[in-house]
Amino acid sequence: MKDGKLRALAVATGKRLSALPDVPTTREAGFPEVEGNFWVGLFVPSGTPTDIVALLHREVGKAAELADMQQRLDALGFIPAVTSLEEAGAILKRDSAKWTKVIQAAGIKAE
Repeated sequence: MKDGKLRALAVATGKRLSALPDVPTTREAGFPEVEGNFWVGLFVPSGTPTDIVALLHREVGKAAELADMQQRLDALGFIPAVTSLEEAGAILKRDSAKWTKVIQAAGIKAE
């Protein structure tokens, strides 16, 4: 895009990216149903003590709030956000249901 060979038409995020401020979101471009947020989560084995889970959550949250981390993620087109453990569970449940429907409708099979 920087050398003019490609032109971004839209970003599939809920808000514009600071790395691409002139590129509209898919909603702004007239496609409100198209959104492709990407998230990253840490998972631990079932039965991990809650104090360990809380410690990991707290420390990862601190790291995500560091200015240099925010700048790096922003430059890569990420919108960093740390959620509560409950919110993370709800997101996982929602996205699993959403993508299960897509996979089944498309007839995608593991190989």
